[in-house]
Amino acid sequence: MIDAHLHLGEDLIFDDVDTTEEEILGEMDRCGLEGAVIYPANSNVSLEAERERNERVAAFCRRYPERIYGICQLNPNYEREMYQAEVERYKEKGLLGISVNPQVYGWDPRSYHGQIVFETAARLELPLFIAVGVGLPLGQPLRLYDLCQAYPQVPVVLVHADKSYCGHQCEILVGECANIYLETSLGPNMRLLKKYVERYGADRVIMGSCTMTQMEHSIYMHEHCGITQEQKKWTMGKTIKKVLGIERGMEKC
Repeated sequence: MIDAHLHLGEDLIFDDVDTTEEEILGEMDRCGLEGAVIYPANSNVSLEAERERNERVAAFCRRYPERIYGICQLNPNYEREMYQAEVERYKEKGLLGISVNPQVYGWDPRSYHGQIVFETAARLELPLFIAVGVGLPLGQPLRLYDLCQAYPQVPVVLVHADKSYCGHQCEILVGECANIYLETSLGPNMRLLKKYVERYGADRVIMGSCTMTQMEHSIYMHEHCGITQEQKKWTMGKTIKKVLGIERGMEKC
């Protein structure tokens, strides 16, 4: 099992949370997780703060290469050259994707800076992890439609799919765009989760928690929503490995 969404470090935007590497590993062991995808803690105060958080995630990945997979997160409103250079820096350090949160950064995917994010992901061959259902109206899933159509080679994970009653928009996207995946942290109930798997395929659905307090709940949902054991192998591990381009260990999922 792989949890596809956990944050490392001190969150400067939401709540009073400061999660350590040891806490993440301890909760992973308690819940029986083989791996986790780690995001930097949320921050929009400075480039230096973003760099510190991304570097910490990269170091965590280097310490546990068989268990920890990292993605970078930085302000998507930087100008093209700066944004691309920062993302390329983290790719060289082993991070495997790009996180974008419209609420944290006031990012509009229909703006010039939306184009920059997708251009960067396409050029560097990295998947995007975009939070939806937050920071409305900018976080409405359908605002991503044109870019997902224009960049079909870029895998786009809708983080928190179904949050804030945006599930119908997520369904339109995943039905129309073959490069869309649904990540279920803080999102659908078990009935909708089963519907997503049966309608769109287990290889389009991803288990994630966002916070460690949600980890056990997320696992329970996927274990008991009524999908098959083979489907669980995909939603709880194989799908996120496919998105991240991780081949090694796929047979263990």
